[in-house]
Amino acid sequence: MLTATIGTFDGVHIGHRYLLKQVKEQAHALSMPSCVITFNNHPRWIISGKHSPLLLTTSPEKQRIFTNQGIDHTVALDFTPALAAMTADDFLALLQRDYGVTALIMGYNHRFGHQTNLTPADYKALGNKHGVKIITANQFTLNGEQVNSSAIRRLISTGDVDTAANLLGQHYQLTGTVVHGNHYGSTIGFPTANIGNIDPDKLLPANGAYAVTANINGNTLNAMANIGVRPTINGEQQLSVEVNIFNFNDNIYGKELTINFIQRVRNERKFPSLTQLASQLQLDRLTAQKILDNK
Repeated sequence: MLTATIGTFDGVHIGHRYLLKQVKEQAHALSMPSCVITFNNHPRWIISGKHSPLLLTTSPEKQRIFTNQGIDHTVALDFTPALAAMTADDFLALLQRDYGVTALIMGYNHRFGHQTNLTPADYKALGNKHGVKIITANQFTLNGEQVNSSAIRRLISTGDVDTAANLLGQHYQLTGTVVHGNHYGSTIGFPTANIGNIDPDKLLPANGAYAVTANINGNTLNAMANIGVRPTINGEQQLSVEVNIFNFNDNIYGKELTINFIQRVRNERKFPSLTQLASQLQLDRLTAQKILDNK
């Protein structure tokens, strides 16, 4: 038997975390393990037929956050056309039969099943039919406003990562593998770790320079990152994510690296020469270090 909730939970933001807290409280009161049922892909990809929106959190990232939030179990389903076509009645039957859900905490405005006109009373009646206790969660607001993933995506897309962090409950992250680049950074005194194999469904912050921390080999180190097309270097058009880790010279090629975005330093710009780019990077590093010292 499980006490569960269900949703996309993209970003697992502070509104989601308020819901998770209620799930844990109800699970404790009912002497059951807690569970989150979520989706590997975004339901809107199936419903709209378009591969958007991009994700704030990949499935592995979501599952790590659920664990860190004290949730006992995570079930990650593929959202398919068949799942989208299920009625709420059939879906509740599936949750009880296949996953042992006997209590379901629903977000105050959450709906499931292809019918869009069901009321909380309808869900409770269907729950009673299948032996699933339906509990409506309390609403979360911040300064009187709802917190939602769409608003956070807009913040990330414009580079406002510090405001986004306040709504996410943690700094926005990108994870990838350190790969070989063109090594131009080393020639101007700013060696960078080029990050490859980033999940293509993950939303990248706006192009520009950022104060970040880098998680590598179990350590968290101060750094600055650049997202962009490196316009000063031969007018390249391929988007890259590069990280200059402060006071660090280890060989980390092939290692997994996670970037935590603290604050944007500046927009991406084209400089007349590599010398002027190097001068700007010196200023960026001082700015980023000051931001990180005060975080």
